[in-house]
Amino acid sequence: MRRFFPRDLKGGMPISTRGFARGVDLMAKALERMEMIGGHVEWSAHNVPRLIVDNASAKGVYPQAWDIEIDGANVTLSNCCYMRGPVFRLIGVLETTLTKGSDGDPIWLSVEIDALTGEAELKTGTMEDCTDQAAPEPTSTKLRIPLYVLAQSTNAETEVVTFSVATDLRTCATAMLYV
Repeated sequence: MRRFFPRDLKGGMPISTRGFARGVDLMAKALERMEMIGGHVEWSAHNVPRLIVDNASAKGVYPQAWDIEIDGANVTLSNCCYMRGPVFRLIGVLETTLTKGSDGDPIWLSVEIDALTGEAELKTGTMEDCTDQAAPEPTSTKLRIPLYVLAQSTNAETEVVTFSVATDLRTCATAMLYV
């Protein structure tokens, strides 16, 4: 079913085509009355809409795997799970404490999983500390999965350090080759 125009518009057609003005009016109403569930619409000074997704861990929004909650320097990840081939492994909750670094330096957060025992441990630090930069040794049973890049800022007056998510890496593309 056509939503705005009763039939396809083609190049060279006059704007006096039957239904053209009504179609443009319907598009204007749709844009002006646009709503977003789980977020909100912001309009720029040039009347361009931006769809903003509100905090994914807010009440009323379904939980995600590896959801993060930051309280001061304490980080709690919930709904932690992974797949090893066809086998599903539910870890539950993992916690760690962040160490203060320099403002502006990213703090990486990853999970290191031992494929034999199923144990998981959170790692924090630089990208090199928290990700595999080369193929692991053939005898290694550990796998690192990057989850988040965190930002740190210090209030100049109170010297209170706060941490926040700068990049969510949970949906990072994965390329695998089995030989």
